[in-house]
Amino acid sequence: MALLQGCSLFSPVEIVKHPDAPMQILQVGRSRVRVAVYDKSGNQMIEYGWVEIEEGWTLHRYDWEAYIEKHKDD
Repeated sequence: MALLQGCSLFSPVEIVKHPDAPMQILQVGRSRVRVAVYDKSGNQMIEYGWVEIEEGWTLHRYDWEAYIEKHKDD
């Protein structure tokens, strides 16, 4: 697999997350978290980036692997 960083042949893909979309936390910082979101077209989790977290956020453990497996033929 080749990784071409900074290559001008491809336009970067913009990821637009629905405001209420569930996120998978990949890494925790001081007041923000690095997250991934579910991509229905590819039936996979894709990294979204860092988002600010505010007081009042709640966490819920979700089995993304089971969800992806269930929807692999959709």
